[in-house]
Amino acid sequence: MNFKQKTIHPDWLATIPRYLENKPVTKNTPFSVPSSIELLVNPKYRIFFDGGRINSDLADMLRTKKSYYTPYLGSSSMICSARFVGEFEYAHSKKKEEMLSSVISFSDEIPKISLNNGTKFAIDEGLPIHIDKDRIPYGTYNVVYSPNAGMIPLSEDEIYSVSMGKEIVNVKFLPTPITS
Repeated sequence: MNFKQKTIHPDWLATIPRYLENKPVTKNTPFSVPSSIELLVNPKYRIFFDGGRINSDLADMLRTKKSYYTPYLGSSSMICSARFVGEFEYAHSKKKEEMLSSVISFSDEIPKISLNNGTKFAIDEGLPIHIDKDRIPYGTYNVVYSPNAGMIPLSEDEIYSVSMGKEIVNVKFLPTPITS
């Protein structure tokens, strides 16, 4: 969904008399600027975890719809809800190349993506791996992703095939150790 929004300077109301009295608008006069924003309507994400006991605790919280903090998608005005789908088996993929349905993390070199006709990808860099109790980020990683929610052909040995009943999804888990 794409729509226009007006951003109003907080001091704009104080300048209304200036506009009503037809006084000149100066460079320092606050004003309102129309800006365009895009929002996803009813987005759905699948998140896969690998992690022993923390996985069990997280699964229990998701089953009972409990959380320590309200989940949101990037902005506090974009609150989301989470739904536990299940626990699934996964294994290293045995194929030389797979079509990935997840973001592809990397630290130094861009992963080996097969650039077939129509393959589109974007890169986001410097994402924090850990955030401490004081909200200070530690360690970073980079990701390659498909901007149109498509799959990306990747040749790498860190690919996992997750069996979700009849569906098999190929993913790459995000890093957990601090790399920088």
